[in-house]
Amino acid sequence: MNYTVFRSHNAGDNKLVSAIMGRAHAVGVRVYTYERDPQPGHPLSHKLMQRITEADALVAVLTRQGVYRPAVQQEIGVALQQKKPVIPIVEKGVAQSELGLLQGVEYLEFDGKNPDTTLLQLQRRLSELRSAKAEGRFWLGVFVTAVATVLLAGGKDSG
Repeated sequence: MNYTVFRSHNAGDNKLVSAIMGRAHAVGVRVYTYERDPQPGHPLSHKLMQRITEADALVAVLTRQGVYRPAVQQEIGVALQQKKPVIPIVEKGVAQSELGLLQGVEYLEFDGKNPDTTLLQLQRRLSELRSAKAEGRFWLGVFVTAVATVLLAGGKDSG
């Protein structure tokens, strides 16, 4: 079962972002990064919106540097508009008032001195979301099979 998250971040946060990717991969979650998807000549904004649409969730890394990056806030807005789960990772010291569209949303607080706690929480949350998606597809399959069985059985009785 594929589960993909779109990673929204500031380029200066690559160390944290690499750790996030490692934890996501550990639970079978793919992480989309635009840097690894070059499409020369294609408008970047279209590519990013398409990839957010295709993703199951968005992980927003909001550090002191990244919280003010317009593209991060725009990517969050696209995900929220599409009713995608947004998992904010907020650096310790970033004020609630700086979170833009995510004010009032629960988040994982990131402390650069102790990143493992946050990364473990993220890993658990991604695993939960991945399992929920798999379970939803399982029950959809059961429902479709049941409906098909009833329809086929009904057709046999009338013939």
